[in-house]
Amino acid sequence: IVYKHLRICMPEYPAIILQAIVFAVLHGGSIIWVAYALVGGLLFGYIAILTGSVRTSLAAHVAFNALSFLPLGDKFFGALAVLSPVLLIFAVRDIYKQAAK
Repeated sequence: IVYKHLRICMPEYPAIILQAIVFAVLHGGSIIWVAYALVGGLLFGYIAILTGSVRTSLAAHVAFNALSFLPLGDKFFGALAVLSPVLLIFAVRDIYKQAAK
């Protein structure tokens, strides 16, 4: 959503950078978490641009986050962690399909 609005008034790459900064700031916490989220925001923004789909970026984000719940043992998060490679595969597939066009 942020990228879409920024894109109205600026070129693609500055919009990706600014949306990543917003993404990072909203994740908050220590400077390490903000930096970590900034890199994620840049990556997920680039995936959305590359594929033309927020769905692919969202799938990659969910897959990435779900992997962090793997050792918790909670059934819901455990199931999400097990499904995360599937989501990641779909995200990568979409990226390759778009790159082949």
